[in-house]
Amino acid sequence: MQFICIFRVYDLLRFQKFTIGYAWCAGESLKSTNLFCPKTTHFWNLFCSLEYGCSDDKNVTIFENLKRLSPLHNVKFPSDPKVHEYPAMLLLTGDHDDRVVPSHSYKLVSELQHTIGRNDNQVMNYRILFENRFL
Repeated sequence: MQFICIFRVYDLLRFQKFTIGYAWCAGESLKSTNLFCPKTTHFWNLFCSLEYGCSDDKNVTIFENLKRLSPLHNVKFPSDPKVHEYPAMLLLTGDHDDRVVPSHSYKLVSELQHTIGRNDNQVMNYRILFENRFL
C-alpha cells in the first residue's frame, strides 16, 4: 500500500499559528485578526462550526478531538514491529502555498523518522517532495 498526500494539514493543534490558518478558527481567536468584523461574526461562527475547531479556544473537548484526529500526533511505534509497518508515503508541499505551510509536511516526516525510523522491519519509506512554486 502507498499513499500520496498533497498539500495537507497534519498538525491540527497548531494550524492556526501559520499563515491563513487563523481564518479557520471562530470566536475569540479570530478577533485579533483583520478578518474579524462584528457584522460577520455569525457568518464566521457558522462557517467554522463546519470545521474541526481550534485548540486556542480553551475547550478541552475540542482539544482532545483535534489531538485524536491530528496525523502528526498519532504517529506511534507499531505494537508488533515484526508484523506491522507504516505504508510508503510521499508528501507533496510547496513554498508558495499560503494556505498550508510546508512545515506541516516537514513535521510529519520528521515525526515518522523519529518514531518508526528505529524499526528495522520498516522497509517502506516515506519521502517529501518540495515544489519551488505552488501550482
